[in-house]
Amino acid sequence: MRHQLFQTFDDPLSAESLVELLVQEGVPAFYQEKLEIPGLSEGHCVYVAENMVHRARWVVSQSQFEDSELNYLATGRLPGTDGDSSDGDA
Repeated sequence: MRHQLFQTFDDPLSAESLVELLVQEGVPAFYQEKLEIPGLSEGHCVYVAENMVHRARWVVSQSQFEDSELNYLATGRLPGTDGDSSDGDA
């Protein structure tokens, strides 16, 4: 199966979140770090099956997530539940 570059992110969590979303929607996808120079990352590239690019675009267009939602998908932690109790609520 051939794959095509779909999107590139600066951080691995965003790339992983998109891959999880696509896979859940039946689109074969994976990501890998782009390293032109060893030790110098140029981004985290998400690849999808070449014959599913149109489906991937549709899935993304129907699923516009905020950063906090993408972080939840990647980590399973809700915003504000990282153990930091400095929000002032008692």
